[in-house]
Amino acid sequence: MNLWLGLGLVVAVVWLGLAVIDLRYRRHWEQLSWEARMRAADEALTVARASLGRLAADRAAGKFEVPSTYARLFDNLTRAGDRPEG
Repeated sequence: MNLWLGLGLVVAVVWLGLAVIDLRYRRHWEQLSWEARMRAADEALTVARASLGRLAADRAAGKFEVPSTYARLFDNLTRAGDRPEG
């Protein structure tokens, strides 16, 4: 009887240990996944800012005409002072 009780206790401790390890690594991989999504979003934002910068340069050079209904929004998006740095 004591053998089965001891064996059951060992199995329970091993199972609990594996569950704790699984939880820790799952959180670790979720954090890595979150960081990867944030990097991808940051890269997309950088590309969008570069595109807006090129459009602003073309507009200043007279190569690109913004319809008046969108001109104010375009100015707000391309104004350097409104862009967060970093």
